[in-house]
Amino acid sequence: MGELVTRVPGRQIASPRYVFLARLCSAVPVPGAATTSVVALLVEALGHGVLDLPTPHLTSGPLGLWDGMFDHEGMTAFYHVCFVVPDIEQAMQDLQRSAGVEWSDPVSDRLGDWDYRIVFTAGGPPFIELIQGPPGSPWDASKGARFDHIGFWTSDVRQGSRRLEEEGMPVDFSGCPYGRPFAYHQMDSIGARIELVDVGRQAGFLGAWHPDGKPMPAIDETSRS
Repeated sequence: MGELVTRVPGRQIASPRYVFLARLCSAVPVPGAATTSVVALLVEALGHGVLDLPTPHLTSGPLGLWDGMFDHEGMTAFYHVCFVVPDIEQAMQDLQRSAGVEWSDPVSDRLGDWDYRIVFTAGGPPFIELIQGPPGSPWDASKGARFDHIGFWTSDVRQGSRRLEEEGMPVDFSGCPYGRPFAYHQMDSIGARIELVDVGRQAGFLGAWHPDGKPMPAIDETSRS
């Protein structure tokens, strides 16, 4: 997984991986795991100055901490993390009570033969997404809630999908045959999926979930081919 803390003379600076884990742990209680202990350790480390974290990107967004942390030095910001859940209202309520997360209104939709419900946090990126889908769907939560994927915009979803396959991350599901330009790829190293969404969908996404929001960065597939 790599270093969580970058060590330089006289100080320690959290790496992007640490920032992501801190965001995730502070925002989402994981059933059956010692989440409270993890969060307490992170808070204690921050409070005692064990980690000297950069402050220019502080934000009050739904995931807290450092907005834009992944949008420099050639890295592209993820715009959401997604949890597949069997009860979307319960998950929304639990996150609101535990972390003060604010939500947009859930929306019902259909893809192929699957009816599903979806919701995003309010307040801008990075978002938390919740999806409740039926058994057999790409969002099947019949075995319990789970962290499902981390999402990125891409300049070309088909080109990006080919690139990930060439890098050993097979397609798990693609919405392209259904007229939805997104694809899930399995990333075994994190035990979840990575989602690529074509940037052509971004205006519609912002209109639905974050009106007047600023454009979000996308992976430039031409520079990676």
